[in-house]
Amino acid sequence: MTLHTAMGPVLYALEMEQGWFERNNIKVEDVVEFLNRQAGGVFTMRLGRRREKDVKKLMLEHQQKVTMCLAEMEKAIKAYLGDNIDSAKTYALEVHKTESEADTIRRRIARELYEGAFLPLHREDFLNLVEAMDKVADAAESCCDFLLLQRPEIPKEFGPKFAGITKNSIDCFQPLMQAYASLYEDFSTTLERIHQVNLEEEEVDREEWELARIIFKGNLELAHKMLLRELIEKITTISDKAEDASDKLEILLIKRRI
Repeated sequence: MTLHTAMGPVLYALEMEQGWFERNNIKVEDVVEFLNRQAGGVFTMRLGRRREKDVKKLMLEHQQKVTMCLAEMEKAIKAYLGDNIDSAKTYALEVHKTESEADTIRRRIARELYEGAFLPLHREDFLNLVEAMDKVADAAESCCDFLLLQRPEIPKEFGPKFAGITKNSIDCFQPLMQAYASLYEDFSTTLERIHQVNLEEEEVDREEWELARIIFKGNLELAHKMLLRELIEKITTISDKAEDASDKLEILLIKRRI
């Protein structure tokens, strides 16, 4: 008989017939979740750490797609500000394509969660988080649609400000990704990154108000001013949605500490 020594103290050991673990695709680092205890001390259990690893990998892939959406959106706005409409259209199409890919990954994550990844306590929070992050990509798509369907005329003197607020709104997603990356390792770092998202979103709000104030003080027609104001709102929705996602992440972080 082959003896196997545990790497640390354990409460239970699973004794199965030879080949059982291989037949059931159970590997090192899988986890046992005891669901209930029946008569005679028999437990119902579930094994499955690998599904959690799959979800974590999919979450990172989804975040990468959202980041790509934001990068293409910024390129589209820069091209539009430079009167290069054809390039803006090309970048906007990339946003649509990448947003669709992010949606596909989001649905895969939901399916994995439904099939048992993570403890029941955390499943809804992970789903809420990925859906909140997905809304960042949705906002990028919506901004590009508005820009190329409405075609607002942006006066040259406002170009740098629109480019700046676009970059700053998009940048709010970076500390959110960093916060998620440290979720499983460092509570304080994750909390700091979440706080950073909030601070950067507040700065974008300040820029939004200031740019709108400048526009409405100018001599443009009211309809033109309203159109530019709506474009600003479309751009800053990115930072708003990033902040919403950081709130979902904070809830998950706190629950994991309980």
